[in-house]
Amino acid sequence: DYDSYDPSASDTALIVTYPMVNKIASLVISWEEEREVAGKDHAMYDLIAHKRMVLLNSVLDAQATDLFASTQTTAKISSLVPSVLATGALGGLNQSTDSDWASTVTTGGSFASQGMSDMLTTYGTVVNAGGEPDVIITTLAVNNFYHLEVDPDVRYAYTPDMVAGRGWRGLEFMGAKIVHDTKATSGVMYLISTEDTFLSVDSAGNYDFPPFIEMPLQRAKISKFAFRGNLIFQRRKSNAKITG
Repeated sequence: DYDSYDPSASDTALIVTYPMVNKIASLVISWEEEREVAGKDHAMYDLIAHKRMVLLNSVLDAQATDLFASTQTTAKISSLVPSVLATGALGGLNQSTDSDWASTVTTGGSFASQGMSDMLTTYGTVVNAGGEPDVIITTLAVNNFYHLEVDPDVRYAYTPDMVAGRGWRGLEFMGAKIVHDTKATSGVMYLISTEDTFLSVDSAGNYDFPPFIEMPLQRAKISKFAFRGNLIFQRRKSNAKITG
């Protein structure tokens, strides 16, 4: 007698899809501006650099707003708010179809009384599920709560200039870097794995500023900025959030 192979499928492949999001903008140098700095190469460079910085900051600020939008909007990058949930759909796949397609959500309380406990419990749950958050995103207020929690652990050391100081330039929890943003959801802490959550960008729209070209009907030059990409979640279970 010979053993037989089991012909039944061992698993089912599920596919998630995320539409690419486009963002275009115009960096324009008018003929008047060009003539004002004529013969001053450094002045033209400074003018373009300033306009480029203003435009790029405007785009990034808008994307930060989209990142923490309460609901997902068409033609906007994926928002953390509806994406890091224990229920519902993401990328066209619903948690009701695949129980693993769910993030850990912890209902927190007072940070002073249970903040550290909530962080330890939530982090441990994600790690046990095979994830490893390496960045934590929250508000300045929550960041400061954590800062005050770890600051009493300070140790003093003698320095030649005899200057005492407190506070930390950067914070981490279990090796995960903690960052805060003015757009972040109030009272919420997101634990994100960048191995399974990342920004996918088209090489033809990688926050590019192509060379200036003459505008056909105006005395001006334009560089057509383009972004094309989206925030991708390939393993929802690797992320978590703590709500306050």
